[in-house]
This record gives sequence, C-alpha cells and structure tokens, in this order.
Amino acid sequence: MNLIETAILIAGYVFLLVTSGIMVNCIMSRVSGVSISQKIGKEARDTGFIIGKCENLLIHDFRDSGSLYRSICDIRCENHSS
Repeated sequence: MNLIETAILIAGYVFLLVTSGIMVNCIMSRVSGVSISQKIGKEARDTGFIIGKCENLLIHDFRDSGSLYRSICDIRCENHSS
C-alpha cells in the first residue's frame, strides 16, 4: 500500500468517527421532531453512538480488505446453488 492509499484509508476512519454521531443526531432529530437528547436518556444514546461507530469502523475495514464483497458473493453463490 502506498502513501496516498494509506492517507485515504486514515482519512476515511477520521471522517467516520467525526461525522457519524452528527449525522445520526441530525436525522433522528428531524424524524422525531425534537432533539434526540430530549427523546432518550444519555446512557442509551451514548451506548448507541458507540455501537454505531464500531459498526462503521468494521464496515470500513471489510470494505478495504474486500471481505464484504467476497462475503456477499459467497452468500449469493450459495443461494443460487440450492
């Protein structure tokens, strides 16, 4: 992996960590009509944000390694062979 690919990969992680909470907050506030902090408790909100960020990082890892694509292809191949 060259320097540019490494920089793009690191920028993707930083972008996900910085923006995922902001986007979820904005979307949930628009859907519910009130601020998300008024709708649910702090503990539930913090837990959800941590789980969401971990999911984002895992998807980024899988996408980078090509595992996600291979897994989807394997599932489709298994479904067609049955």
